[in-house]
Amino acid sequence: MKVGIALAGGGSKGSYEVGAWKALRELGVSFDIVTGTSIGAVNGALMVQGDYDKAVRLWQTATAETIMNHGLNLTHDMDYYFDNREQLISFAKDYAASRGADISPYRARLDAELDEDAFFASPIDFALVTARFPTMQMAELRKADMRRGSLPQWILASSSCFPVFPLCEIDGQSYIDGGYADNLPIGAAFRLGAERVIAVALKQDAFSKKYGNHPLVTRIIPSRPLGPFLDFERSILDRNFTLGYVDTMRVMGRYFGRTYALRPEGREALLAAAERYLLWLLRRELAPAESAVAAVLDRVRGETPLTERLLDGRSGDLCDCACAAVDALMETLGYAHERVYDVPALLEELRAALRSEETPALEGARELCAVLRRERWTAQLQQRVPTHSAQEVLFATWMLYLEREDA
Repeated sequence: MKVGIALAGGGSKGSYEVGAWKALRELGVSFDIVTGTSIGAVNGALMVQGDYDKAVRLWQTATAETIMNHGLNLTHDMDYYFDNREQLISFAKDYAASRGADISPYRARLDAELDEDAFFASPIDFALVTARFPTMQMAELRKADMRRGSLPQWILASSSCFPVFPLCEIDGQSYIDGGYADNLPIGAAFRLGAERVIAVALKQDAFSKKYGNHPLVTRIIPSRPLGPFLDFERSILDRNFTLGYVDTMRVMGRYFGRTYALRPEGREALLAAAERYLLWLLRRELAPAESAVAAVLDRVRGETPLTERLLDGRSGDLCDCACAAVDALMETLGYAHERVYDVPALLEELRAALRSEETPALEGARELCAVLRRERWTAQLQQRVPTHSAQEVLFATWMLYLEREDA
């Protein structure tokens, strides 16, 4: 089976892709095809060369000054430009006449890091995406179509993140960053013959329009935002590298969880805790009505309205539900995504946070918990519960459950 790797564009966020590569190497995942856009083309070419150590060193030494003279960290993402491409054309015509940003350090870095002998000798196929200017038409350049000596220039064409970088000219044609055409070239990998594709995104909504549920595509999505596209702050680059590694390990099954990575040996403990809580919630909601009127209302509203609300839109799989619930609380409490968590220790921490009166993020849940302490919850459902988020409902019922455990 031919496996393809598709790598997204995203500037300095590309350290995430090398972290993903580290995980794939440890998992023994081999691949036959690599496609990339912009920084994905840079990382992808190094993957074709087999130069993992060189890729790591590149990101360990990356700074704004290694990209452009008088470089500075930029705090706006390329998505703004991708979404307003038509407005850029008239500006770009004037801009093309000038030198634009001095990216000679970036050109020199490409010349130093790209090894054409290793690249063309590799059995791994390759394609990159750029966009012709001013039509913005996609140009998909394959390894077989490249002549020796042209690889750095084509990588530059794919990664000319205009308007920060100047347009790139090849044989009289101007090119612009491939993100204006296809920022995550999954289709290019299938066109090269891939039968399965592992796609590494650099933003959380990368699959909102295509391949979002395709069974032949494994989607590696950042579990938290990676930051601006030209921010070379060392702590951010290192964090994104680690996050790429952890997210890939989770998606590929070494860890489990929705957006947080949990050690697999804790799976049974999490399922047991979730089962005990759900049974408690069901039995409390299924208690006999205290009056004929309450019985009628129960039939109208459903027997288990809180349970139904909490499980709405879920798959029905206990592990999936449990992971989604734990994820929600961890996100609320600000847990780091780039760590791997031991489930028993994590559950104790979460229980302590729910019991504490000193967690500001849980104030709304504590308020709802006070309402739901009454013997009959159903009397409060129509008036109070709809004013709270589903997460607050979940956390409030957890608080009540823990009070029962403490009693």
